[in-house]
Amino acid sequence: MNPHVKAAIRAQRLSAVLLDAAKTHPRGHAEGRALRAAARHLLGAGNALVTSALTGSTDRATDRAFLLARRQLALDTSVDSTVLDHVTAPVTGITPRLELPASLDQDHVRRHRRQLAQLLDLAPRFDDRDDDVASAAFIALIRLYRDRARLVDDIHNGRTAQPTASFRTAEGRRSGEHQPGFLTVLIGGQVAAELAVPLDITAGEIWQLIANTQPLTEVSA
Repeated sequence: MNPHVKAAIRAQRLSAVLLDAAKTHPRGHAEGRALRAAARHLLGAGNALVTSALTGSTDRATDRAFLLARRQLALDTSVDSTVLDHVTAPVTGITPRLELPASLDQDHVRRHRRQLAQLLDLAPRFDDRDDDVASAAFIALIRLYRDRARLVDDIHNGRTAQPTASFRTAEGRRSGEHQPGFLTVLIGGQVAAELAVPLDITAGEIWQLIANTQPLTEVSA
């Protein structure tokens, strides 16, 4: 497959993932708006890549679309903009790598090795013929970089294994698993959403997120 076409398909698939992620946020929410904007720019990048496949070189429209998508992700979202480098990798020939953390702590090293194994497993799935498989791979990639950010933060602050606080509503259908900076919301025992949250989030705010989060099929798969 032409590398420009391959990158275009990746851009379209990631765009769909970001649009679905935006649906987990209330109308008018800053992160939802940023995710939708990034998704639109990715669609534009995909279209430009298809056009540039005829010439074999990227053009200004492609570069600008990716730049705008990167700015939106970095501005108001919990999605690491490095995921875009996996979209452009077929064209640039540069695939992001996870560097060994500057820590000898066994918990940090273990988490790094797990993340590295996950990335190696995901890489070939971005181009799977099945859109659902490829979309699931991009969702997992976003989660992986969130885990990576927490690992880097833990190393910087001298933390090791993170404590998990569990929350469950009275009827037992909704629950949450909270770690510093991260909340997993479950509905009926299935993951409904994985959310980046402030380190100083209160218990009341966690309960509100658990109550208001809407299930997302692609995330719970």
